[in-house]
Amino acid sequence: MSLKHVLSRNGAGLPWHRKPADDPAAGAPGRRRAGRSLALLAVSGLLSLSGVIAGAAVPASAGVITLSLSASQTTQAPFAPPFGIGSTLTATTNLPVPAGLVIEIFDVTANQSVCPFPTSTHCITEVSQNVPTTHAYVAYVAKPSATNPPAGIQATSATSYVTWTNGAFRISLSGNDTIDQMPTPVTATVTGDSIAPSPFFIEIFDETTGKLLNPETGCGNAQTCTVTFTPRLPGDYLVAFVTTHTSAYPPPLSPIAASSNVLFLQQLLS
Repeated sequence: MSLKHVLSRNGAGLPWHRKPADDPAAGAPGRRRAGRSLALLAVSGLLSLSGVIAGAAVPASAGVITLSLSASQTTQAPFAPPFGIGSTLTATTNLPVPAGLVIEIFDVTANQSVCPFPTSTHCITEVSQNVPTTHAYVAYVAKPSATNPPAGIQATSATSYVTWTNGAFRISLSGNDTIDQMPTPVTATVTGDSIAPSPFFIEIFDETTGKLLNPETGCGNAQTCTVTFTPRLPGDYLVAFVTTHTSAYPPPLSPIAASSNVLFLQQLLS
């Protein structure tokens, strides 16, 4: 599921990151209902003035380390530091990390670590690009390493994407908090600009299986696209893009005009 495109210094833009001072907020527990239900354990497409908040929440799994990775901005304008605010990536676990291991975040597009000071409790770092591009990020619980993938991996996050663009497209992915029946509707919503008559479509992918959940031509040139989805029992991570039509996951990065937050959906049995 990871992308491993090595970034060269041939004018493609220089990545930049810094470590903010704030610690990550603790995640709120999900709700449960009697019977067979589905919980959405992710930040769901909240729009701010500066972009889309992303989240891939840690699914509950007693005794097993699981890892979440979120991006404060999944689509934003490029800029050259220190002029501007980048996207803050936050990686946290549901359980303490064993001795000798750390939480690290890698830019798998550039094939480099973006966590300058990895620790066993969390990793928070800010990333930016000075030219239009899309980068993919993955977090690990593993031995300290400067190369991707690191050795001794104990947990891997879903892939989060950040798009830097001069365009106005922004996309969010949302679904029901809990439902009593499945499948559940999942909706991708585009704001900022009209898709029609552009060459772009909304594409919704299941990261876990690599499956495109809607047709390659999305929902035509509509500003919203809704699919009905039944997650597998272990859970599935979903992500959406504004891009040219493709059925391949991960999609080619260069045509992406906007990236969404990541949603985690899981069946809960009482």
